[in-house]
Amino acid sequence: MTFPDVVLSRPLASLAPILYPFFRHTISSVRLAVVQTFLNFLNVEMLVGDWITQEFARLLFQNLIFEERADIRDCSITAWRLTIQRLAGLQRLEAAIFEVLPVWFSVVMNPIGVPIDPELLFRPVKGGMQLHNVDKPMLIQDLSLVSEELVLRGRIAASKALSFVLAKWPAAVSLWILRRVIVAELSTGLLYRCNTKCLITT
Repeated sequence: MTFPDVVLSRPLASLAPILYPFFRHTISSVRLAVVQTFLNFLNVEMLVGDWITQEFARLLFQNLIFEERADIRDCSITAWRLTIQRLAGLQRLEAAIFEVLPVWFSVVMNPIGVPIDPELLFRPVKGGMQLHNVDKPMLIQDLSLVSEELVLRGRIAASKALSFVLAKWPAAVSLWILRRVIVAELSTGLLYRCNTKCLITT
């Protein structure tokens, strides 16, 4: 793999965020190119891993939830697995992921047909404004614009991603997280209507 001179002259940690606003671009080929670019970076072990941040992980996770195209979702789950492996190898998994796990579980367990709270999402901006709103039908859960099957595919992919994270920790820690999440969801009253297919299986 060869890198442009600009990449060689600047740390990747400062370059990576430039691509963040294009994760959810309205043009699907742009979305795919962004994930593939980061996947290439993840496959180069010689690169310093300080660019792998919580924000990057959140964008990958949101790709799993919102993406309608199977090739982009599949590329995202591959990048997700490599991201978690790299964070675990760098001893940074807990610091980068732990505090947002409840948010991710809340999104996954959000009842189908009920709008997702946008405050749970990370929305990168460029020039002080958000560029795209390609995810509006999925965000508001308008089933006249997005099929229930697509919603389920996204929830299942995100559930698999969460299970991959939990598998990196001792069983006692994973169970503690699950109990905490389940109690929180029960207290909201939303779990009653949540499709059980979206729950993580072991």
